[in-house]
Amino acid sequence: MEVILGLDGGASKTEVLVVTSNGKIVGHGKAGPCNVNVVGFNVAEREIALAIKQALKPGMKVKRAVLGLAGAGRKSGLDKYSMIARKIGFENFKITTDGFIGLVAATRFKPGVLVSAGTGTIVMGINRRGEIARALGWGYLFDDEGGGFWIGSRLLNRVCREVDRRSRGGEKLVKVVLDWYKAESLDQVIERIYDSENPMQQVASLVEALTDIWWRIPTIRRIIEDAAQALAEGVGAVVRRLRLKRPVKIYYTGGIFGLGDRFVELFANKVKEEIGRAEINKPQFKPVFGAILYAMKLEGIRINRSLVEKLYLEGVKQGVLV
Repeated sequence: MEVILGLDGGASKTEVLVVTSNGKIVGHGKAGPCNVNVVGFNVAEREIALAIKQALKPGMKVKRAVLGLAGAGRKSGLDKYSMIARKIGFENFKITTDGFIGLVAATRFKPGVLVSAGTGTIVMGINRRGEIARALGWGYLFDDEGGGFWIGSRLLNRVCREVDRRSRGGEKLVKVVLDWYKAESLDQVIERIYDSENPMQQVASLVEALTDIWWRIPTIRRIIEDAAQALAEGVGAVVRRLRLKRPVKIYYTGGIFGLGDRFVELFANKVKEEIGRAEINKPQFKPVFGAILYAMKLEGIRINRSLVEKLYLEGVKQGVLV
């Protein structure tokens, strides 16, 4: 049976979806992080292969594959991922960024902007002419403002300042951090982060501790407000470059929005201050569906309402929509 394969891979996880040309989901797989710039070539290859192995069943032949991968926007990353795809055995494949497949999943090639804020961040948009623009997403060492690593790093820096007595008023934050890492001291926190397999993910995970408290503790609230502002500025940059008409359709996804309705409202208000009228919603599909839709388009399959509805119902039926 000939199938279409889509893959979404980044610093948090790898996910694969396999469908027939008429939109029936016939395979699904998940594995660990595969960002080659973070976990290295061997781990990236292992996790990508594992997710694909889970998704493909005996007798399936991949007619077209689209792999949306973090770091694929630069030549070094693209070359490494291409090598992995060939080693796995793909012949007819396209490698693009995880940001682009997220944009496709949200907009389905119609004008709009996607804000993706997880461990890292990226804002991407598309206009009526099919032109693409992006902001943020230059990597956790230099950019990715508003993402989990960026927030976690700033929180941990504030804890360091508090322990040194370079800052005051952060006692509650110190307790939050120690509780999250199940540590009795800052030294233990640092050891647990550096000794982990993925220190970047360990730092970013701190955001999960903030869901019910971030607006109550001033030192945390200010950092979260800065994160929302950074994401809104990314939206503004993309909207201006693409000259999108108002109201602009804005979609948001990623673990940072797991901070809850208060954060979504904060983000929405800052976006409207930045660009004016906007319609802000969660995407109907997660990014791996964008890889499928892009692969279908490359195969010459028309992306119409009937196909989208079938993919949606299949996703609900098989529990892989969100």
